[in-house]
Amino acid sequence: MVAPAHGGGSYRGNVGDDMKQECSVLLLTHLFPNPANPKLGTFFRNKALALKRVGCRITVVAPVPSVPFPLGRLPRYRGNVFQERSGEMEGIEIHYPRFVRPPGAWFRPYEGTSMHRASRALIRRLHERERFDAVIGGMLTNDGHAALLSGRELGIPAYSYAIGSDIHTYPKNEPAVARLTTRLFGDLDGVFAVGPNFARQIQAAYPGHREKVRCNPLGVDLNVFKPGRGDEWKRELGFADDQVVGLFVGDLSPAKGVAELMDLIPRLADRSLGWVIVGKGALLETLQARIAAREPGFEKCRVLPYLDFPSLVRSYQNADFFFFPTHAEGSPTVLIEAIACGLPVLASDIPPNHDAVNAGENGGFFPVGDLAAMEQVILGLLPAGERLRLGEASRAFALRFFDQEAAARELIAAITSP
Repeated sequence: MVAPAHGGGSYRGNVGDDMKQECSVLLLTHLFPNPANPKLGTFFRNKALALKRVGCRITVVAPVPSVPFPLGRLPRYRGNVFQERSGEMEGIEIHYPRFVRPPGAWFRPYEGTSMHRASRALIRRLHERERFDAVIGGMLTNDGHAALLSGRELGIPAYSYAIGSDIHTYPKNEPAVARLTTRLFGDLDGVFAVGPNFARQIQAAYPGHREKVRCNPLGVDLNVFKPGRGDEWKRELGFADDQVVGLFVGDLSPAKGVAELMDLIPRLADRSLGWVIVGKGALLETLQARIAAREPGFEKCRVLPYLDFPSLVRSYQNADFFFFPTHAEGSPTVLIEAIACGLPVLASDIPPNHDAVNAGENGGFFPVGDLAAMEQVILGLLPAGERLRLGEASRAFALRFFDQEAAARELIAAITSP
């Protein structure tokens, strides 16, 4: 049984940095990179690698949805088609069983059962070889349900992560998912929330199961995502060294608030504010067209559809603040990457964003879609001293809660303690 969430606790040093903890864990999640979608669930890839680095034997079963015949022949459903059934990533064994997943939200309550049926024989064979200490699902519905069914069959503890949408969205929109989620809290051995504020939200929503909820962030590699400024980054993009530059990283879609961001840019045109927008999506062409037309404010806007990993880290390190106007979110990894690099963060006031941002401490919030409020919080960041203060607090907050390896040690301690 996992201990209660400790929203004010620290993850650095809770378990000795030199301690290698030997255990064997099965990570069961559909949110994991595969040959058809190498960017899917990179946060769980990073969690698996962190567990391996601290001495855990980690095996990944990553079920892939398969639309039943004849719908599976339609072009829109061919994206998940690939030949590989197993593979390896930096020493971690990965398996990709196919599970039946008809289109539509109606099937969501049954996904976990379908995933379990598709992978049970494989998991039994793996358990005979590995003798897993525990199975961990990637999100409550559907992975947590599959993990629970597998744990019961194997006679081992079953846990699941809660990542955001499985608490904030699916149970609220679908009564059958709400009932299933409540049952899972009762039956799983524990639930790991990906942030301290999120853990408190879950405990408030499911007070009868408070003792089963613990904060265990997915985290980031703080030796990679760290402050580090270079004079050439702004010059290479055509900005002056002293120009304040805001950074957005994410899907260029209405759901991420990119339409509002484009409406905001002209409102700040007279402030000499620069923008770097990283990503692809439905609004990419619109954004590029407004830049090409040199509309007010957009002449100081740079859009970068793709950045390799070192260039992305460099962008975090050299921007002056991170701007995130998303309408809805699961677990916003980009916010954690930004604060780890010492950036002040201005974000929409939705629950998932509160895990990485404390208003007035390392950034600020604005109501979703409120252009006037967005403008005011940005103007408050223009003084260099304020950005320095908030940026230092961001890095300290990341060190306290989002150290990837410290969180991995905490996870192992939680699932192996008597």
